[in-house]
Amino acid sequence: MAYIISFGIIILSQNPVLHIPFDEKKFNKVNNTSQDSSEARKDQNFTPLDNSNTSSSGKNGTNTSTSELGILNSTIKMLSRKLSKVDKNLEKQTSDMMLDNKTDKWTPPRHPVGSIFSPDIYPWERIYVHDSVVLEKIPGGKYRLRTYNTQNNLRSVSLKTVTNPSLYKFFWGTYTIKTKSRYHILPSVSPGMIITGLEKGYIEKTTRFWKDGNDIYYIGPLKKLSKKPIILKLAADKYYFGNYHLRKTRLKTGPFFKNDQIIRSSVKKHLGNFTSRKQLVDFLYRYFHAFTVKPLKSIGNTLGVFEDIIKQKRGVCRHRSLLFMAIATSYGIKTRLVFNEIHAFVEIIDDNRKWVRIDLGGAIIPVNTVRKPDASAAYEYEIQSDSHIKSGSETTVKLKHKGSPPPHLTLVLKNSRQKIILTKTISPSISDKETTVIVKIPLLKPGKYKFEIAR
Repeated sequence: MAYIISFGIIILSQNPVLHIPFDEKKFNKVNNTSQDSSEARKDQNFTPLDNSNTSSSGKNGTNTSTSELGILNSTIKMLSRKLSKVDKNLEKQTSDMMLDNKTDKWTPPRHPVGSIFSPDIYPWERIYVHDSVVLEKIPGGKYRLRTYNTQNNLRSVSLKTVTNPSLYKFFWGTYTIKTKSRYHILPSVSPGMIITGLEKGYIEKTTRFWKDGNDIYYIGPLKKLSKKPIILKLAADKYYFGNYHLRKTRLKTGPFFKNDQIIRSSVKKHLGNFTSRKQLVDFLYRYFHAFTVKPLKSIGNTLGVFEDIIKQKRGVCRHRSLLFMAIATSYGIKTRLVFNEIHAFVEIIDDNRKWVRIDLGGAIIPVNTVRKPDASAAYEYEIQSDSHIKSGSETTVKLKHKGSPPPHLTLVLKNSRQKIILTKTISPSISDKETTVIVKIPLLKPGKYKFEIAR
């Protein structure tokens, strides 16, 4: 029997630089038209934000592949107490964040779990998340801006199977635990991240996965420190990585947090008067991208650092993100501040009631923290299929992987005009060298057809 052999290469990721010049033309192209809720739903495969932990197939397109972990509330409360004692120094550094005047530098907390994702999402790993902000009056009549985490209640997370893969991005997550402790935070790629399976490594029978109300993930209890990493197959909603969708809905006036009226008054004074959600977020996106990384020249006023930074437009990623969160929240836009060992950014809930990541730039990544090019960034493959595809029959396709394959692939059959005739999803293991797929061919017109991996 004759075979057709085809080759391909797909570039999966690249390492970004944080402080990228703002592309006004590209931003306007994406945001120049307001999109009502029905259009956004149609274009973005609308599914409501789902915070429930269901065991059956639901709106998030997943099924529970293992039985839900029967953990009593008392056990979860006990775990919460244990987690709070994991590392007092780390907790002190990450439990809240103050707006400071060191606008040209940042010494972020070091995390005891190393993580590498493929495709790479560096530097946007989600490790610490703050959902609340407050403007506190301090001695001397001045104010201090602070963010913190209030969603500490934990629930168990079971392995799930994705039933609608077209809505998700898939990742290999490689975790190396560096310090001995019973519980650890697991860096994640998105809110609502789905753990679909354990690919490599050993996890004790009593070890479970957990997450809190801000989708910070945990692993524990761990009795021993394993030198070998664990590799998980992960899935994340594609929507999170796209553009936000906001209509010209009128802004709300609060109150939303303590002294938020002072923030709104300062915004009107220094930035202007805003009437809609879209107008405000679009402006803030442009505004913070125009910041420079320079030392702050203190002016001194009631609001202190807040107004100094606003006026001088200086600050690294944490200043931009913290100020964005404070301003957006003061107008009723649900926002979270996310940070890790190298970067800070924000997440907002847009008009589709789904979380979207917004990056505001920052300092150039220090040389000693830049990762080497991801070895898995280029995926090479070879497809072997029958030279004569019979209409209405089954055919065997062999996919040979050169190196570790991506966690999810889409095999497509195209005609001579490059029109896609059929698609078939493939979920290889990270150690697979070859994947064999049985494909049912539909009724075809005479012509030339070819199998490929969709980009």
